Amino acid sequence: MRTQHITAIEFGDKYRDEFTGIEGVATAVMFTQHSERTKIEYTINQEFKETWFDSERLILVPESITKQVGLGGMK
Repeated sequence: MRTQHITAIEFGDKYRDEFTGIEGVATAVMFTQHSERTKIEYTINQEFKETWFDSERLILVPESITKQVGLGGMK
């Protein structure tokens, strides 16, 4: 039997890690045996970075909520 995973993370929205304070855009979600991780892309000193965070530590930055257009149309 396959397991279906569901996430509250919305790609393209901005999140802040509650421990480090890093803010960036969610671009990927990965499920492991015991956790859910989200990749956040951000810039520091004009340098592009990407880091995986535990999803439960991420706080949505409300003003960043976007309407997304993908292969399925408007979301």
